[in-house]
Amino acid sequence: MKKLTLFILTIIPIVAVCQRHDNTTLLGYKGGSFSPPGDIFGISVLTFPDGKLQIEENFDLGMYFDATNSILSDSNGLLQMYTNGGDIGTVQWDIMQNGADLTDDGPGPNIWPQMALSLPKPGNGNRIILLYGDEEFFWPYGPDGIVWVVSNNLYAAEIDMSLNNGLGKVISRGQMVIEDTLSIGKFTATKHANGRDWWLLAHEQFSNRYHSLLIDPYGIHNMGSQTVGTPYDDGVGQACFSPDGAHYVIMDGVDFDTSNAVGCSINIYDFDRCTGMLFN
Repeated sequence: MKKLTLFILTIIPIVAVCQRHDNTTLLGYKGGSFSPPGDIFGISVLTFPDGKLQIEENFDLGMYFDATNSILSDSNGLLQMYTNGGDIGTVQWDIMQNGADLTDDGPGPNIWPQMALSLPKPGNGNRIILLYGDEEFFWPYGPDGIVWVVSNNLYAAEIDMSLNNGLGKVISRGQMVIEDTLSIGKFTATKHANGRDWWLLAHEQFSNRYHSLLIDPYGIHNMGSQTVGTPYDDGVGQACFSPDGAHYVIMDGVDFDTSNAVGCSINIYDFDRCTGMLFN
């Protein structure tokens, strides 16, 4: 397990070389009073001024981050926005205009990892692209009659940080970019070979099919899908690119069949940053 953990940590992607878009991390349950009354929880705010970790407690933020967690700072490392898959927040620790209840799943956070991903929009320093999934439970699902969770669609929102005196506003949301039964979470991106645009991959559940999205100054483009490798069982896990974008790794660590625990599966591919295609 230690070897596996070390391996996963070594392939966590860098959002942008020489920029500080990943300077802030939020972790924990929401601040203020919680049920039962009198119990106090809070958010840990992790930043890296001068490259050193700094941790502060925050009891003002009414959101919590126990799974879905996407946070973006500007190129100087100043916090811009964050989301737990349910709402989008501002640097003043409140909900951004038009940023409440992103999906039809109801209020509150999304409870699955990597179900949202925020990226600077290429060619526009004031805009942020947010991609996020919904969730649906199936009972029973398949011949084994167990509960399975899927993301039926992948949606996009766009945020303009120049509005509301720099607090931002969600100017569009709910744009469907992939309509499919997707693996739960595992949305991840890497830079295009041109150094400006982004590639995003989304995996179809119980298959070896991958959707490829290109994000450029003109918007989000569905570049189609490919089948590569072998199909495998799906569960809670993680996907990421190597820091140079040359390799893609997807890991499923937990099977949703709680009566029959399974080991994790890891699939490793090479990735072409010009075409957005996996191989090997």
